[in-house]
Amino acid sequence: MFVTAVGRYRDRNVRRVGLLRLETQGRTVHAVYVPHFDSTVTPLSREAMRFSEDELRSACDLYFAPSGDGFAGETRGASTCAQAIPGAVGKWTVEVDPGGIRIRNVESGETLRFARTK
Repeated sequence: MFVTAVGRYRDRNVRRVGLLRLETQGRTVHAVYVPHFDSTVTPLSREAMRFSEDELRSACDLYFAPSGDGFAGETRGASTCAQAIPGAVGKWTVEVDPGGIRIRNVESGETLRFARTK
């Protein structure tokens, strides 16, 4: 599915777009995010499902396991998602539940919370 994340982070407007692919693997879910570095791409753009070699190399993936009412996962290493999601250096945990998404830096404890909007 095509995803767009819009908001403010550290007093800066942020807009990230890309493709999120989810695939079940037994009780776990494999998630892959492939970024579009051009944030003007939309789901209706010709480029929506076309990616450059740099974008494909920058893909970020993790495995989610059931946790409470949702799923939880953790990035694999220190910089596996740093190119896909600028600033995502280090290991991060991701929790998804009906109320939203929480992303936490394991080392610093910094937490980002996202709520679904209409």
